[in-house]
Amino acid sequence: MASVIKAWNLQTSAERANITGTRVGSKTALDVSVSNVLVKEPYDYVGVTYPSATSEVYTFKTGGAGGTTTAVVTLVYTDAGKASLSTVTKT
Repeated sequence: MASVIKAWNLQTSAERANITGTRVGSKTALDVSVSNVLVKEPYDYVGVTYPSATSEVYTFKTGGAGGTTTAVVTLVYTDAGKASLSTVTKT
């Protein structure tokens, strides 16, 4: 029988997470729910490409590397040093 063993509510200025632990026999699984995230769609794989010196493209998928794309996040920096973000786009 599964039972919730502990729950936390973490809060920072950047994000909020709810974590619960479920004990099944001698093992514990953590269920994490984070709000205020950029990618809310389910994924089990993240691939990254670098199409230019000032951009990065993160592709989120379900079903591994050959699976279905659920979201794409593109980061564009102001210069090749990548110290400052210019834009972040999610599709």
